[in-house]
Amino acid sequence: MRRKKKIKGEKPVKTILLMRHGKSDWDEDVPDFDRPLAKRGKGDVPLIGRFLRKTKRVPSVIISSPAKRAKETSELIARACGYKKDIEYSDAIYENSSGEIIKVLQKLDDKLDAVMVVGHNPAIEEATKKLCFRELKSLENGIKFPTAAIVCVVAEIESWSELYPGDCAIYWFVVPKLIKGMF
Repeated sequence: MRRKKKIKGEKPVKTILLMRHGKSDWDEDVPDFDRPLAKRGKGDVPLIGRFLRKTKRVPSVIISSPAKRAKETSELIARACGYKKDIEYSDAIYENSSGEIIKVLQKLDDKLDAVMVVGHNPAIEEATKKLCFRELKSLENGIKFPTAAIVCVVAEIESWSELYPGDCAIYWFVVPKLIKGMF
């Protein structure tokens, strides 16, 4: 995303795109880490990428789990949205912990205004809940992420190190079914 000029008195905003990988193949002979995207995943993921391009929400950086299905998702997203930089891979994202995702975000370079994390459930769902709500008890059912779903959350912070649970607000949430035929 392009860096916007700060208007006097306006608070700086950091944008986080959290995405669950596309639908994967469940071949029993393949270890979890090596599971590829299924045909449906390969069709759904570019829809989300085109949505990001059309809505001018191309991230400054994409950080992905190194698992095959997440890697394939990240590559398809990058191609479809016009992302030109290298994708960063983090084992912390594969470890499937919402706390690890938040730690990765807190260590980002403050020059980055918008980041995309491509990972797995339940960590993507839990990270979204933690970032947006201080009281998780009231959200036991919470946000459900089908495969290839993406959420955009924003935080009024100057530095990524200032990012804490409850600091974000959900800006939008998109699933492939919602935008099929639009992009």
